[in-house]
Amino acid sequence: MYKKMFFIILISLIVSSAAPLLFSQTIDLQFVVVNNDGTHFDVKVQCKRSSTGWDNLGDANFAFSFNTSGLDNPVLLAAHGFNSAPYNAMTVTDNITWTSVNIDYTGSDGGGTAIPTGTWTDVATVRFDVLDAGQTSNLVWKTDASFSCYDDDGTTNVGQGTCTGLDVSLPVSINTIAATGSPEGHVTVTWETASEASALGYKVWRSDHKNGNYTCLVNEPLKSEGQSSGGFLYTFIDRTAQKGKIYWYKIEEITVDGQSVFFGPVMLVSPPSDFALAQNYPNPFNPETTINYQVAEESDVIIKIYSLTGREIKTLVNKKLPAASYTAKWDGTDNYGNKVSSGIYLISLKAGTFSQMRKMTLMR
Repeated sequence: MYKKMFFIILISLIVSSAAPLLFSQTIDLQFVVVNNDGTHFDVKVQCKRSSTGWDNLGDANFAFSFNTSGLDNPVLLAAHGFNSAPYNAMTVTDNITWTSVNIDYTGSDGGGTAIPTGTWTDVATVRFDVLDAGQTSNLVWKTDASFSCYDDDGTTNVGQGTCTGLDVSLPVSINTIAATGSPEGHVTVTWETASEASALGYKVWRSDHKNGNYTCLVNEPLKSEGQSSGGFLYTFIDRTAQKGKIYWYKIEEITVDGQSVFFGPVMLVSPPSDFALAQNYPNPFNPETTINYQVAEESDVIIKIYSLTGREIKTLVNKKLPAASYTAKWDGTDNYGNKVSSGIYLISLKAGTFSQMRKMTLMR
């Protein structure tokens, strides 16, 4: 009798001590907007442990519904740490009215990606096509059987914690972005907003390549002119730009709820620092060649083709041009459209007081 009572008490203690552990095995989920350009709506799925009780993420299906009147065709844009060993390729499933981010774990216990407590971990970036910019996103997490998440031991089910949805306007709040260069080499970046109902401020980012790493050009966000339905024109002068370089600019809008949305990029070829006539390419050529040249300041520009005896063959350019880099082409014909014979020809560039000449070879 005493043994039986002790056994019942022991079972009771095990159950009571295990229940809080199972209850604490929960995961928090949220969305972060990374792009909202009127054509695509990109959101990052993030997760974190709400408390202790499990460590590494195994198989998981993070499922959520979306506004099908405004959005369509959810696809995986980027996988963050769950698309290589010990995981199979991450996928995104389109279930017409809802979608799910699918993680397939293939390793053993202790080999998965660690999910810390209190720190958001990037899972995947999902891209939607925007059907109607007059709608909102209305992303809502599903907590029914379509949602499942396991520790990497394959047996410990992780329940839902705080699942934060996202309902933001799809229309682009920035209408236009432009970049113009000055003779000194400075670049003026302007952007015009259509609405600032949720805008807190803006940051300007720059890169040497369209898909390269961007550097923020401001220490603090440029303050929004006012959270209203009206728009404003903003101007930022990049005084660190160098003449003769190609730059790409993005505008980051920071909203009052802490979200961040990027617009752009827009490209600018900063005015060159010198006049120059580059060697044509290809050279020798047949039937056409390309001629690159630079104009350092607004000038009357003349580019002509001559024979070695100094006879004018063709005028390619004869007009006033602003400071910039340009390209001209010659198809081996004269001013009357007749094909010229094989031989060596001269390219002549005159711009203001500057002049330069190069040789090129036409081979029929």
